[in-house]
Amino acid sequence: MTFTTQPDAFGGIYHTVHTDSPGSFLEFPVEKIENFDRFICSFRDEPFFMRPTAGSCVEEIPQETQWLAVRHLDGSYSVYFSLAFETYRTCFFGKEGRLWISACTGDDGVAADSFCAYYRISGADFYGLVRQAAESLARRFGTCRLREEKKKPDVMELFGWCTWDSFYNQVKGEDIPVGLESFRKGGVVPKLLILDDGWQTTSENHKHGGQWKLSGLQANDKFLPDLKHTVDAAKGFGVEKFFVWHAVCGYWGGLDPNAEAMKKYGPVLRKARHTEGVRRLNPVRWEQERFDFGLAAPEKFGEFYDDYHSYLKSQGVAGVKVDVQSAMEAHGQGHGGGVKMTATVRKALETSVGKHFGGEMINCMSNGNDMVYHCHDSNLMRSSGDFYPNRASSHSAHIFHNAVNSIWLSRFVWCDWDMFQTSHIYGSYHAAARAVSGSPVYVSDRVDAHDFDLIRSLTDREGKVMLALDVAMPTEDCLFADPSQEKSLYKIFNRNRFGSVIGVFAFGGEKQTVRVSPADVPGNGKGTYAAYSHRTGETALLTREEAMEVSLEGMQWDIITFAKVEEGFAILGLTEKLNCGGAVKALEPAGDKMRVQLADRGTLLFYREQMGFRRTEVPETCEVLL
Repeated sequence: MTFTTQPDAFGGIYHTVHTDSPGSFLEFPVEKIENFDRFICSFRDEPFFMRPTAGSCVEEIPQETQWLAVRHLDGSYSVYFSLAFETYRTCFFGKEGRLWISACTGDDGVAADSFCAYYRISGADFYGLVRQAAESLARRFGTCRLREEKKKPDVMELFGWCTWDSFYNQVKGEDIPVGLESFRKGGVVPKLLILDDGWQTTSENHKHGGQWKLSGLQANDKFLPDLKHTVDAAKGFGVEKFFVWHAVCGYWGGLDPNAEAMKKYGPVLRKARHTEGVRRLNPVRWEQERFDFGLAAPEKFGEFYDDYHSYLKSQGVAGVKVDVQSAMEAHGQGHGGGVKMTATVRKALETSVGKHFGGEMINCMSNGNDMVYHCHDSNLMRSSGDFYPNRASSHSAHIFHNAVNSIWLSRFVWCDWDMFQTSHIYGSYHAAARAVSGSPVYVSDRVDAHDFDLIRSLTDREGKVMLALDVAMPTEDCLFADPSQEKSLYKIFNRNRFGSVIGVFAFGGEKQTVRVSPADVPGNGKGTYAAYSHRTGETALLTREEAMEVSLEGMQWDIITFAKVEEGFAILGLTEKLNCGGAVKALEPAGDKMRVQLADRGTLLFYREQMGFRRTEVPETCEVLL
């Protein structure tokens, strides 16, 4: 086995492997990583989502690592991306002091004696390296595009409600008005509604272990006279976009080949087979491989989606949340391999969603690199596993997982940090993370279980989310930390139109203190900054290198907002909002004053030279002259 390398325009290197013993599954060492003290990576221990881990030696890099970064002793970084564009899907793992590659085609009859195995780039600017790596891959292979090159989904701005935790898969048409009425009583009506699992027409195949399969395109008889009746009822409450959930292959068990309505799509019962690395990490996860799955003929996926989405559009549906997407890697056998199968289904799905819904789609259970690298048009993807209300240890991990996974994912798509419950004991903890995340905000509140003040702290008077401009990531001093193990405070950063924001989160344990500085946000240049702590109400005037100290314990959190002082002004935003700077829509000099346009009324915090920090009430016009 030999290797050749090819540099790109950014100074990164593509590594191509050549082998005399090609096979559908290969493992081989590629390089020895030297002179480093820490690594961070995201890996899959199940097919659908990633989780991160950090460590100090190569052997700790797990199977199914999809991207990896190391911090060298001289302060520079190396970033590694696995690939899934050609015959093989690759991933990393550590063994015997070296970095290894696992390469899988997903079809016993498909192999190649030469393929591009991975990409590496090194330098001093970590965030720039990740951005350049993604741009290089998108330009070279053409199956994906950068997030900034694609339309930002309209749905991201709308505060939403998902039916899952209220009704699970027993949801009925009459439940939707009940749920929306519980919001209306508090004066807050979601503009987005996601009808989750439970609305589809399905049948069960008991012979093969029992897994429900799609048997018809129309909504089931819990939604009489039709789905449109439910959609119209929701719109009567003020819902602007009504989304529905469906699985990438129709339903959890695919399509029912015995159902007359499904026969035109050529479904065949077959077993799923996931990649060897995931099987090794999680050998008990394979209930999906024990039953027969109803897979449509690959060439029929386009017709299936077109028919399904045409029906949904006729019912008033505006978009879809498509789940179980990384299942496609398990069905490459006999179809040219997992990457080819994924590419075929992705193209069919994106074409239909573009045609019927203007591209409005939430990709979910889709964190395999083959899925990510074939997001050519769609631009929103779940970046973590589910919100688990009853798993105490999951809530801090949820922030850690989303923040680290977003480093890689966010170069290609906007990241969805998942729903949460506002009345949950950790509702404000999750809300603070969502406020900084740049993610859409939709909740899974149960009926009559809402924290309306918390909802209002995330939204404006029009029911829109005050989104930060980017996708939140860990600050540089937290990049290689694992706060779930170290119990250190964890910082994530983002930007607003006229400032920046940092969320600080405790992951349990005794009181810890951390410095929070304008310099923690890449791009904040030299100068003077006004700073505000949401938790304490403290304000400070800082140079770029100076910092506020934040002390937290248990599961506490804080959000620090920065605004640079320019022309004697710094506008921090509305103090009632978690991302207070996100409420500032426009600034316009007016002589020696400043006209400020805001997303809502409330208390505006600002700094003005010779006056210091001041607060003023914003009137109904949402505009003030300072």
